[in-house]
Amino acid sequence: MAKRFTDKNKWEDDWYASLDNDCKIVWEYLLDHCDHAGIGKINFRLLNFCCNVMWDLAKLKEIFDSRLKFKSNFYFIPNYLKFQYPKGLNSNKPAIRSVRNILIEKDLYNFISKLYGNGYLMIKESLDNCSITVKDKDIYKDKDKDKDKDKDKDIPRKKPEGIDSFFTTDKYTLQQFTDKAVLAGLSDDEATEAYHHFKAQGFNRGNGQPLLDIESGLVIWARNRHKFTSKTEPGDNQRKKQVRERSERIMKNAGNTG
Repeated sequence: MAKRFTDKNKWEDDWYASLDNDCKIVWEYLLDHCDHAGIGKINFRLLNFCCNVMWDLAKLKEIFDSRLKFKSNFYFIPNYLKFQYPKGLNSNKPAIRSVRNILIEKDLYNFISKLYGNGYLMIKESLDNCSITVKDKDIYKDKDKDKDKDKDKDIPRKKPEGIDSFFTTDKYTLQQFTDKAVLAGLSDDEATEAYHHFKAQGFNRGNGQPLLDIESGLVIWARNRHKFTSKTEPGDNQRKKQVRERSERIMKNAGNTG
């Protein structure tokens, strides 16, 4: 059973105190039925049954329009994030990464970024060794445990070019991935799959570090992917054909320009 923080001072809040009993019950229902990202599915049949009211979308917007954001068939409580995660979503913990991925999936990432600033969402980059630094003390402890495993961790590294502009969910485009796919021996379909995989993670790799090179990222992604797929996977011949045709087109274009 999920547990969330609650504010015992809400009874002194002017807005909450102005609500009648039905509105208070519905508000508590919305808080309890959203996920850990503050997003809940709109289900008036269940809401009316649980709260003993007869509400519709118009009534919900009339009362809570300033507190909720509505998109398709779900509602979103922006203040829920600020209350449950006051230090921000800039941690690399699985639960926090899950919240960020949900916001991206629901197309709310940019909305939260504008509402609370990029610092609330983005993991900061250390310029000393390009390692991810976050506010959570537990992450620092985990890094200390893995210190012995990283032989070159203490070797100073230069700040990658363009690092100041790196932290944006639109760092790379699908076209850049498809252009590099042929060099990694991947088809257009696989490049598209890899692009959406990295975009959902904020263009970070599996270890939490930023994706700085598309081609190497595609090679590693393909290697990990093929560990769980059969060599005789259906469509494998088609993939090889697509890669071969792309290579031939590139070589042909290079010869024409020469």
